[in-house]
Amino acid sequence: MAEREYPHSDDAERSVLGAAILNDDALFGVLEALKYEDFFRAAHAEIFDVIGTLHREGDHVDVVTLSELLKKRGKFEFAGGAEYISGLPYAAPSPSGAKQYARIVKEKAVLRRLIKYGEETAAEAYEDGKPAHEVLSKAQSGIFDIAQDTTKGDYTRIGDIIERATKETQEYRDSDRDLLGITTGFTKLDEKTSGFQKKDLIIIAARPSMGKTALALNFALNAAIKEQATVMFFSLEMGEVPLGQRLMSIMANIPLQNIRSGSFFDSRDDMERYRDAADSFRDMKIFIDETSGASVDEMTSKCHRLRAEHGLDLVVIDYLQLMEITGQDRPENRTLEIAAISRRLKQMAKEIDCPVIVLSQLTRDIEKRKGSPVLSDLRDSGAIEQDGDLIMFIHNKTKKEQDDDEKEGRYSIQYNPDTMRQILILKHRNGETGEVILSWVGRYTKFANLDYGTYDAGSDSGVGAENGGVTPF
Repeated sequence: MAEREYPHSDDAERSVLGAAILNDDALFGVLEALKYEDFFRAAHAEIFDVIGTLHREGDHVDVVTLSELLKKRGKFEFAGGAEYISGLPYAAPSPSGAKQYARIVKEKAVLRRLIKYGEETAAEAYEDGKPAHEVLSKAQSGIFDIAQDTTKGDYTRIGDIIERATKETQEYRDSDRDLLGITTGFTKLDEKTSGFQKKDLIIIAARPSMGKTALALNFALNAAIKEQATVMFFSLEMGEVPLGQRLMSIMANIPLQNIRSGSFFDSRDDMERYRDAADSFRDMKIFIDETSGASVDEMTSKCHRLRAEHGLDLVVIDYLQLMEITGQDRPENRTLEIAAISRRLKQMAKEIDCPVIVLSQLTRDIEKRKGSPVLSDLRDSGAIEQDGDLIMFIHNKTKKEQDDDEKEGRYSIQYNPDTMRQILILKHRNGETGEVILSWVGRYTKFANLDYGTYDAGSDSGVGAENGGVTPF
């Protein structure tokens, strides 16, 4: 059986080169749409590269200038010689069809890349001792890169953008929604953020035992209850059952220790709340994946599948420092690896078109400094700071910070480190920064709107009190 040739179109390649030689408008479009690697014939790739060089250097592109530069490079005969190059302008049926010719060349190039990735994946799969998850992760990464290259958007006239923005604003104004994005479930935090926005990468950072997982679970639960949102929760550290127990503690207002030990069975009131909470969870669209070591590509694939089956409104990943890149593509040090993961997470948020919340640890510098965290405290990489659209820190004020607040008369009530947590918004790409104080109910691993007094830090900080019950639901 004869070996099949990779997909290509000689006619389209000749036509796109001929159009670029004939017409400046066609030239601009071709150089924007295609790359050297998109051409199947090496001679055509060389001609394309020379055309691009002439254009970048401000020289006119025609048969004469093209031929001269090919001769200087010693590639004139390789590219087909005088007869072939002179005939290229005649190969283009119409310069106005350059975009269509380029599209054909690009599509064939994508198919070739897919075939080659498939062949490489098959070869690696045949290798003894090659872990299946490494082969799968590399294949998914390759497919993702091809998709990113294929779906690059074109530029848009500002008038069209304003028209679309106005339409979206009008639709929001006419709807019953109170927020632009998915609710956090906390009044003052919603006021600061307008909810979690689509395509945003949201970082929640804190030192251990500050309540990162608890806050993320509160966000997930609030979104599922208040907006019937579909939530995907990736837990790289904690198993499904412990997470389920935490959610039950939050929902039923039963101490987590009592749920773990089973002592709630001895209380009629606790049992009744437990049953009511369990009934509520049956129809709730919160999905938990406890796969350890999952890559961004694996998570993205699962999110696409969940969206197709149930829809998808919010993604939570617990936590960043447990993620890694496997195989040959792994960077040489941890800082570069975290930077690569951070960039992929931002791409993931854009690709799946929903907010992605990622939990992150802090460095130990904050413990030495004994003060409020700053963006540089994010552990492992400054890339997290660059890629995050909204970065929040969970902080428990030190005694010195509390004393300073009292001396300056900053607040009308005293901060209680046992029942409060400070949420610091230190980066907000689309809004204001500042702080919000939430109530912390440790026995339920539960955050809530501050339920007493007036905790006012002034108009710039956004701290406020919520009268009423402590539940955020």
